[in-house]
Order: sequence, then C-alpha cells, then structure tokens
Amino acid sequence: MLNKMINPDLSGKRVLCYSTLLEKKVSLLVLLVFVGVGLLNAQTVIPGGDVIGSWALDSSPYLVEGDITVPNGETLTIDPGVLVEFQGHFALNVQGQLLAIGTAQDSIHFTVVDTTGFHIPTWVVGAWNGIQFEGTPATNDSSKIVHCKLEFSKTIPQWPCLYNGGAIFVNDFSKLLVANCNISNNRARSGGGVSIIGNSNPIFTYNKICYNTVVGDTIDGSTHGGGVCIRDEAAPTFIGNIISNNFNYGITAYGGGVYIGNGSSPLLQGNVIWRNYAHGGYGGGLRILDSAPILINNDIQYNHGIEDENGHMWVIGGAISIFGGANHEIILINNLVANNRGGTGVLHFMGSSVNIILINNTIVDNHADCTIYTMLNQPEITIVNSILSNPDCIEICNDMSGLILTIQNSFIRGGQENIELGAATLNWLEGNIDGEPLFVDAENGYYTLQQNSPCIDAGIAYFEWDGEVWVDMAEDEYYGIAPDMGCYEWEGVNTEDYELPVNHNYQLTNHPNPFTGETTISFSLTTNLHEKARIDIFNIRGQKVKTFDVITNGAEGSVIWNGRDETNKPVSSGIYFYKLVAGENTVTQKMLLLK
Repeated sequence: MLNKMINPDLSGKRVLCYSTLLEKKVSLLVLLVFVGVGLLNAQTVIPGGDVIGSWALDSSPYLVEGDITVPNGETLTIDPGVLVEFQGHFALNVQGQLLAIGTAQDSIHFTVVDTTGFHIPTWVVGAWNGIQFEGTPATNDSSKIVHCKLEFSKTIPQWPCLYNGGAIFVNDFSKLLVANCNISNNRARSGGGVSIIGNSNPIFTYNKICYNTVVGDTIDGSTHGGGVCIRDEAAPTFIGNIISNNFNYGITAYGGGVYIGNGSSPLLQGNVIWRNYAHGGYGGGLRILDSAPILINNDIQYNHGIEDENGHMWVIGGAISIFGGANHEIILINNLVANNRGGTGVLHFMGSSVNIILINNTIVDNHADCTIYTMLNQPEITIVNSILSNPDCIEICNDMSGLILTIQNSFIRGGQENIELGAATLNWLEGNIDGEPLFVDAENGYYTLQQNSPCIDAGIAYFEWDGEVWVDMAEDEYYGIAPDMGCYEWEGVNTEDYELPVNHNYQLTNHPNPFTGETTISFSLTTNLHEKARIDIFNIRGQKVKTFDVITNGAEGSVIWNGRDETNKPVSSGIYFYKLVAGENTVTQKMLLLK
C-alpha cells in the first residue's frame, strides 16, 4: 500500500511526502504494477496540528492521529466521498473555514477507527471528539458541512466538557451551515448530536439527527438534549430536520430530543421531532427553560419518558416542558403534537411571567393525566384557531393562582367542563366548539380534516387581545370564508381522495420505513379485485402526489416508489400516506421519507 504522510517542511508548513519500501533491484514492470495498485488504495496519515488545503478523494481515507486545527484565516476543503477516520479521541477544531461539502451520492464520512468502549460514557475510548467551532473569529468566511455523515463522536460528562456536544459543538460563532447531514450514534452530556451555546446563530437544514444519547455523571446527573442542546443566548435556525430516536438518560433529564435554555431564541420550523426519550425529568420531545423560541410547522409525535411497572410515565411534559421567566414569550404556530406520552401533562408549563401563545396547533391523541398542565404564577396562555382533542385527558389543568387563560375560535374536547383551572382566570371568547373534529384517519395518524369537519372555516383571520395582534391573515393565506382550526388547512381536494378504510380484506406494508431513496409498497389481497387495484400516495396536506395502477395476476403485488411525484419531481422529506384501493375496499398506511 502507498502511504502518504503530511510532515512539516523547513518553513513550518505541512506538505505531502511519499514513501515506499521497494527493493532497488526490481524490474520496471513490477514497479509500475506496484505503484498502480498502491494509488488505488492510497491513504493519508494526518498527525496532530494545523491542517489547510484540500483533502481529495484519491488520497482517502484520511487517518487522523491527533487533535487537528484549521487555523484562523485558513481553509480546509474536503471533497465528496472522502472518509475521515480518527484513530483516537481527537477533535477537528475550526478556527478558520471548513468546507466539507459532499453530494447526495458521495457523502463525506467522519468516524472513528474502532468503536470498542463507545457505550461507556466516562471513557474516551471508542470515539472521536467531534467538529468544534469554539470562538471561531467571525472574520473568516462561512463554514459549510453538507451531505456528511458524522458518527461515533463522544464527549465525557465532566468539566470542562459539560456542554460540548457529541458530533458538532458551536460556541460564540454564527457563520456555519449544516445541511443534509446524518448526525447519528453520538454521545455527550449535553447535545448528544449537536450543542450550540453562547452568541451563536448557525443554520441547520434537512439533517437527520437520530439515535444520539446524553448521559450524566453520578455527582450532577442533569443532562440536556438527547439530540440537540441550545443554550446561553444562542439563536440558531433549524428547518426541515428529522430529530428522532434520541435518548436522555440523565438523573434529571432535560429534553429527550431538544433542549432550549438560558435565554436562547431559536427558530424551529418544519422539523419532525419523533420518538425521543427522556428518562424521567422534563420534556420527552423538548425542554424549554427561560427562553423564547418560535416553533412553526413542526411534527412532534411519539415522544415519551420511562414507564414504571404500574404503567406510570415518569416524565413531566411528554411532548414539551416549559419553565418560563423573565417575561419570555414562547410562540407555537401550526404544529402537530400527537401520540406523545407523559406523566404530568403532554404540554407542561411552569414558572412565572411567561407568555405562551398557541395558534393553529393540532394537539391530539396524546396520553397523560392532562393535556396542558400549568404550574404558573402570573403567566398568560393564549389559544387561537387550535384543536385540543385527547380522549384520555383533561384538556387543561392549573395548579397555581394568577394564570390568565384566553381561548378564541378553538376546538376543546368537552368544552369548558373539561378545563380545571382552580383560581385562574378564563377568558372563553367567541367561536369555541367541541364534539368531534372529524379527521381523515386519526388511527393512522392522518390529521387533515374531513370535508364535513366542524373545524373547517371555523377559525378567525384577525385576533387582537390585550393590545397585541396575534393573528393577522390575508385572504390568500387560507381557503374558504375563514381559516380552519388546527395545523392543516383543508384545500378542497376531491372527496374521493379522503376515503376512509371500509374493509380490511388485505395487508398493506412498505419497506424500508422510514426510507431515504426508495421504498417497496407490498400488498396481499384476499378478494378477487386485484385486477382493479391501485395505490395512491398523498402528502400530509391530503394532496395526491403519485398513483400506481397495480397490474398483477395474483392476490399479491408490489410497487416501488422513488420519492417522486407524477411529474418526476422529487418530493420533500416528511410524512406520506399510501392508500390501496381495490374496488370499494380501501386501506391507508403511513410512511416517512428522509433526505
């Protein structure tokens, strides 16, 4: 094998040098064959120190044997398809500019050579130490980490690394874009995948932040954000990310998926926050502490805590736990909050002097003693154009005095009788309804509205309260004579696109699920209608994106969907529903497309 090492020359800069062990008396033919094979299997050894220039694919893998730094004013460029393999617990510290830009076909891979011991939180073995932007001077051009895979990075839960994050750590730096990356199987005490602290405003878009873990020590066991930790006045933007299956195992666990704390003000928009886990503590999906985030169009489902032998769920706030103060304003708009499990509340609000605004949210089918549980002193909660329908829960409970709750044009299951406020003040304004919201297929997680739902055109386009305008929608922002309640606006799609399952004489599955490139949809019919079968695919808004006319000679068949619509245009990441139609028989299933 041809080995390449980077060694300093007399000027102190790092240069490439080649060495081979060849016998002097070798034929030219043998030499050419040897060199040719060696070039095909080239690797580059990177000792600790400064790194600049380009890491090309034909010199991959790059074997990192010490902590490395991109110096201030310099740039390191990594080509698509490159493997960066750390030989121990070493970090890539960026004080200049990092351009690690892969492609969808050829991602850049950051990993460790040997994962033995990775699961032991107090040992540095079995992991590398992440990409770190700590106080990177803003005079450098923006760094970009795009189409990369970052795995098996770990920081130990001890000082000075309490908030360093697993794979990516950002402190007092904003000129960073992380996009279309897979950030999985990393560990830390705070921010199992990503930690952002200080005056930092980076952008994270369309990443998969999954299967990361935070674990505390035995002295101070508090842990923050199984997937992401945002704290100390940070204001990052997270758009279109999948934050799922992250774990928080602290003695006091703050946020199974995401922690937002200490005066931070991030924007979370269009993210899927699913199946995160907080081992006791607060917030199966998200924990928000003394901060002012804005959450828009997020899908927050199946988050939970630990369950004891009696079936009690030990987590305060199965979906979101908020501790507010210092007159913070927390805004949730157009979010789906469903199928989460909590012990004390699905949405748990506590603290004082906090203003919480819920506009056009669908909060349904969650499991807890109470859907919204408040332990607030002198707070205000305003609910507009929203749906609260959780059959196993009291919808709103309050344990403190001073709460002012205002509800306008919202669906509240059970009406005022299903609200227990104690000494709080309730402003029950116009347009509130109860009954049944009539979702298309709630059993399969399809929470768009049926054509005859009472929530259609039941919202309000302009709402001002106590001197604040909370809703101001132009007519082109909704369909019909008024906005709908909930997070999905009914668009008048043909009613046949909303058929409910009426018969289960068949099986319908897809694999893999979730999927990234393509998935196989398989079915098995017990009727004789296979010659008339078709499969329709819908997005979360109920719009049909693809139809397959199934042609099969028997009762079993399958089609392959590549994530493209009828015009062969790629669709975006998110939840899709596929429906098998065989004569008058239909059934719908759900799948998740990740990119």
